[in-house]
Amino acid sequence: MNTTIRIVVGVAMAAGLVACGDDDNDGPTLDDQYQAALEQYEKGCEEGHPGDCDQLRIQAPAGSEMAEFGATCGDRVEAATSACVHRIGIP
Repeated sequence: MNTTIRIVVGVAMAAGLVACGDDDNDGPTLDDQYQAALEQYEKGCEEGHPGDCDQLRIQAPAGSEMAEFGATCGDRVEAATSACVHRIGIP
C-alpha cells in the first residue's frame, strides 16, 4: 500500500469514518453518516443558509432531488452551476 493511501485511511480511521477490525461493528456505517450529513445540509439549505445549499448540490448524488434542491438554493432561484453564496449571498 503506498504512503498516500495509508495516510488517507489512517486519517479516516482516526476521524471515525472508517471502521477497523471486527465486522460486527454496530456503530453507524459510512452510508448512515453520509445520509445524515446530506439531511443536515438539506435542513440548513431550507432554512436559508446558502453554503449548505452549495454542499448539498456538490455532495448529493447527481440528478437526485436533494442535488436539485441545493442547485436551486432551496427553491429560491433557477437551477444553475454557480454557488448559492454568490447568487443569494451569505445571511
